[in-house]
Amino acid sequence: MDAFGGKVALVVGGSSGIGLETAKRLAAKGARVILAARREPELARAAGEVGPSASTLRFDVSDLDAAAALPAKVREAQGRLDCI
Repeated sequence: MDAFGGKVALVVGGSSGIGLETAKRLAAKGARVILAARREPELARAAGEVGPSASTLRFDVSDLDAAAALPAKVREAQGRLDCI
């Protein structure tokens, strides 16, 4: 069984760099990955790189209200949230 099989992982800053590489590794280990970042075109490209287990969520980390609501938003959309 994959280490993250069936788990839902949220990766903030998932459209590039360390976040994107983290998302790829989580997906390779069986996680459903939600990529969160500001720019939608980059999110779409990154989701394509991660694969079919990836979905995207536009999110600006400087918006404190959005940051506070983010885990609940993911749980609502995915039914659970196992790691951030």
